[in-house]
Amino acid sequence: MYGDDADEVRALLAAADPLFAAWVGEHAYGRVLSRPGLSADRRELLAVCALAALGQGRQLASHARGALRCGAAAAEVSAALDCVADLLAPAELERARAVVARFTT
Repeated sequence: MYGDDADEVRALLAAADPLFAAWVGEHAYGRVLSRPGLSADRRELLAVCALAALGQGRQLASHARGALRCGAAAAEVSAALDCVADLLAPAELERARAVVARFTT
């Protein structure tokens, strides 16, 4: 999902909190994101929806890039925001669109 940035992401997590980094590696990536049922690009598109709805711009950026790296089309990543548009104030939606646009235009 993080491509060439994977080592940097792991290092940042470990520097912030080694126990959390271990949990993320084992649980979030090792168990949740790798289980069968949904393809990686679909999982990432769902993360885009959730993170946009929660106003988590930094993680939204990571997962928008991740969705593209996993094979989602740029139009799909942009359209994922439409799924949560009604949940966001106009300014929040614009911020989310600006984050996603950095990787899809």
